[in-house]
Amino acid sequence: VTVEERVWVIAEVTHPRFCEVPTADEMNNAVTSVVKGSITLWDGEVFIEHMARSAIPEYRERRLKEDTDLRTLGDHRGADGRRRLPLPEAVDLMRETAFDDFPLPGVRV
Repeated sequence: VTVEERVWVIAEVTHPRFCEVPTADEMNNAVTSVVKGSITLWDGEVFIEHMARSAIPEYRERRLKEDTDLRTLGDHRGADGRRRLPLPEAVDLMRETAFDDFPLPGVRV
């Protein structure tokens, strides 16, 4: 039986390391579910996804064609370059979007 290698990749299209595999040290502070998670890098927290290594090229191509990542409210940064979005502005941007692969059962908060 052949088992395909699965890796975590940086899933934010706007990040300079999009689709790269984080190092073992970077993964030490990861917070993950089965297929999605986040890690803290030097420039802040970024989303990661778990997938087969062979799926990365197709994933990269598909994601680059999409306009935005619906899990976030966009890439808002302060004058210092760090991610920042005041809560009142964030609430105004929030919309519910259906996800086929939403990992949690039940009513969404």
